[in-house]
Amino acid sequence: MYLLIDSPVYKDIGEFAQQEENPKKQEIWYIVLDAIAYIAWNLYRKRDVKFLPQALESISEDSAFDFIRNLEESGYIKKEDVNNVLEILGDKNTDISKGNIKYMLL
Repeated sequence: MYLLIDSPVYKDIGEFAQQEENPKKQEIWYIVLDAIAYIAWNLYRKRDVKFLPQALESISEDSAFDFIRNLEESGYIKKEDVNNVLEILGDKNTDISKGNIKYMLL
């Protein structure tokens, strides 16, 4: 998954974003990059890796909130929709609860 963020052959999401000429499409690339970086960071953290790859060093738990805020500000999702998703993730009785997602990521 990390190669999607930082590829040695320059075929990663950041490169695609930089090469995109359409500002709205570029914004989407960066939103995808933020999401994948957070997921990769979380995977490294859960495996107790002592040294993170450089591209993930600035990621933290707060990065998820930054991602959501950036997504809202982009206009691609409404705050109400974000709240609905967070409510579903918090419901332990759903198949897509945070607890179930956690096990799928391991």
